[in-house]
Amino acid sequence: HKCGASKSGEQKKFFEWFSLLQQSFAELFVNLHKLFRESRDLECVKDFMVSKVNSAKDKNRLLKIDKEDLLNTLAAEQEVKAYLVKRVQNLEKVNLEKGYQLKDDLKQIDEMKEKLDEVTTHNKKLRTEFDTARRLLVKEVKNLRSQVVDIKEDKSRYLNWLIDLKEIFESLSIEV
Repeated sequence: HKCGASKSGEQKKFFEWFSLLQQSFAELFVNLHKLFRESRDLECVKDFMVSKVNSAKDKNRLLKIDKEDLLNTLAAEQEVKAYLVKRVQNLEKVNLEKGYQLKDDLKQIDEMKEKLDEVTTHNKKLRTEFDTARRLLVKEVKNLRSQVVDIKEDKSRYLNWLIDLKEIFESLSIEV
């Protein structure tokens, strides 16, 4: 009995131990199953994160390229801006010089207008004097012509008178 009892006690312990072992394996299996599922979830998360990181790297690379392009564009635009600023300054300088030149030219034009007005006034005065002198000269010429006509008539009369006197002296025989 003792042997059977000891065997049955050992058997009981063995069954308990086996039950405990089964239960431990079952818990281990459940835990392993959970861990497997979690590892798959983690693998999915890892894949997702890797794709996000790769996407972020691609975006970063594209942003660096865009940044370089923008920096190049900015440098080119700054060069253009510097050129345009210099050109504007040159044009402003030329404009200022032209403004001074225009001012001088306008002053010269005003002086020339004044001289032209003086010359025009003097010319009108001379024209008036000339017209007056011409009228006087025309009157004098008319007067002289009438005097020439009178002198010619007088000459003609004196010549006739001389001829008459000559004839009278010849008739009287006096020689002249």
